[in-house]
This record gives sequence, structure tokens and C-alpha cells, in this order.
Amino acid sequence: MLALYQTVITLLILLVFFNLQNNLRSIRKPPAEGPLPPELPPVSILVPARNEERNIERCVSSLLAQDYPAKEVIVLDDDSSDRTASIVEEMAARDRTLSLVRGKPLPPGWIGKNYACHQLSQLAHGEWLLFTDADTVHASNSVSASLRAAIEEEVDFLSLIPHIVTLSFWEKVLLPVIPFGLLAFWPLALMNSIPHPRAAMALGPFMLVKREAYIRAGGYEAIRDNIVDDIALAREVKRAGGRVAIMDGTDLVSVRFYRSFREIWYGLSKSIFGALDYSFTTAALYFIAGWCLFIYPYFQVFQSLTFKEFHFLSFWVPSFQIALAWIMHYKVARRFRLSSFTPLFSGLTVALTLFMIVNSVRCSLTGKGLAWKGRYYNVGVRR
Repeated sequence: MLALYQTVITLLILLVFFNLQNNLRSIRKPPAEGPLPPELPPVSILVPARNEERNIERCVSSLLAQDYPAKEVIVLDDDSSDRTASIVEEMAARDRTLSLVRGKPLPPGWIGKNYACHQLSQLAHGEWLLFTDADTVHASNSVSASLRAAIEEEVDFLSLIPHIVTLSFWEKVLLPVIPFGLLAFWPLALMNSIPHPRAAMALGPFMLVKREAYIRAGGYEAIRDNIVDDIALAREVKRAGGRVAIMDGTDLVSVRFYRSFREIWYGLSKSIFGALDYSFTTAALYFIAGWCLFIYPYFQVFQSLTFKEFHFLSFWVPSFQIALAWIMHYKVARRFRLSSFTPLFSGLTVALTLFMIVNSVRCSLTGKGLAWKGRYYNVGVRR
């Protein structure tokens, strides 16, 4: 029985390994140089901001410094209680390409960020809409390079995997799960080959979408109550016949998602169940797979060391599984400029992520929501 179990688990982790390898090989960076259309299509850069005084100035400054001239930058203040609006207002007084909009009260049935982005899209004039978060910082060519890539790849929706800034211990331990989960468990190279919308993927810090494709998909109004707006919007664009792509944007945009264990715990817990389609079955499968592939081998090795019994199936095979996991985390960390000790804590990374899955599902089962930026979100199954 142990031989069968170890055979299945080893084959599965090898499958994950080769999928990650294929994704790393196929995912490209947007071209930094190359031709753009003679008549530059206008791009509207749209930034929803709620209580972002610690980030907003750096974000907007980097957007105003873009080398792409046909742009407008619109920041929507989503009822902030800090200095977010006043900071942007001062910057707008010095640069006519920047405008500040005060958000309307949040209507029933809407997620706060989704309604902010919906308002921004209605104010935008560009042929392309770039939705980006207030905690991002952009290289001066992020707009031109991503637009060039979208035109060359003939896609309607382009998202970038950003460089994730990790300064504190818990950031370095937990946040690598974002690119790791994306590259290990999604067939990104087949995104447009698989017709089903669920094959689409995106990350919220950088989403460039063609206006006509956005409108055809129903925009943010179509996903008004979905807390995982990035994946949901990509899927709606694909459902409406658009082409979706995701690329390596580590040279173009950086983001510091969270700064403490508490922020990470609540930030990921509020969205992780939605990323699994609000499916209890999918959540259970991910939990079981994560436990068997990345956690249980440590128990087997520890038990073997404790009793000094170094059998092939109970010590060497799980040691091989752990080594594969370390190699995968190392490859992701190296590609996306994460902490060099990320692989050493990969077991802890996965273990805490599994607890966050449980927490997210628990909130759904009990009807208990999560507080985020002064608002209360129910992470239960969407109606």
C-alpha cells in the first residue's frame, strides 16, 4: 500500500514540477523595444485607492513618469479616511494628465474595489484601460512595453506577474505562494488553447484590457460581487471571445501587497476561496494535494530520523519529494527575484496557505465575513 501511495504522490509532484518548468520556459517578458503603431492608441491608467496614503505618491509618480505620451491617469478616492485624496489633489495641481475623482457611495451588491474600477472605466477616454493598484510602482516603460506586447501577441487582455517586494519575515515566507501557485498549478502556456473561460488567469496589480473587449465582457458590472476581480475579469473577457495573456512583469512593475502577518492572513483569506471558484470540492482537493505533496513528506522523513530507519519508501522517496519542492520554489524565487531563503521555508509556506484555505472556507460555512480596509466582506459562495 505504501509503495502505491508513494508512486502516485511522486508522479503527481513530477507532473507539477514539469508544468512549472513549462510555464517558466513559455512565459515571456514584454519587449522593451520595438515598433508601436504610428498613431499611438490612448491609454487610460486607472487607480482605485482607499486609505493608501503610505503608497499613493510613489505609485502615481511612477505612472506620471511613463515614457508613453498618449496617456491619462485617473485616481478614484474610494471614501478614504486618511490623506490619500489630498496627496493626489496636490499632485494633480502640478500635472494636467492626472485627475482625482471622488468615489460615489458603495451600492448594495458591489465589492468596493469593483465599484471603484467600474466608475473609473466610465470616466476613461482611452482605447486601452490599464487597471493598476495603488500599492504598485512602475518602471517608466511599463505602459509602452505592455501595450507593445498586447499588440504583438494579438491579445485583448494582458496581465503581468509583478515583482513582489518582501521585506519582513512573514512576507518572505508567505507571499512566494502567489507566483508559485500560479506557475505550479495552472497551464499558462495553454491559456488560449483551452476554450473554457476558467483557463484564464490574471493578477490585479497590472491588467491592461482593450476597451471594446472590456465592454463586450460586461466590464466590472458583470463581476460586481466577485472579490477575486482579476481572475473574474479575465474569464469574462475570454468568455466574450477575447484573448487573454499573462507575462513576466518583474522588470516593469513591483508591488508590496502586505506588510505584516495579520495583513497577509486576512488579505489572502478574503480571496483564496474565490480563487478556487467558491467550490468546497476544489478547496478540499487543493488541501489534500498540498498536504500530500508538500507537507506529509516532512513527517515521513522526521519519523525515519527519529527511529533511525532509513527505508527506501519511508525516507528516500519522501526526501526526493521534498527536494523537488525545494527546487521548484528556488526556480520561482530566482525568476521573480524573491528571497533566496524562500525554498528553505517552502514547507511552512504551503502549511500556512492550507490553513488560510481552511479559514476562508470556514468563513463561508459560518457566514462570517472578513474585515478589509474598513469594509466587511462575506467570502461565502456567490449567488
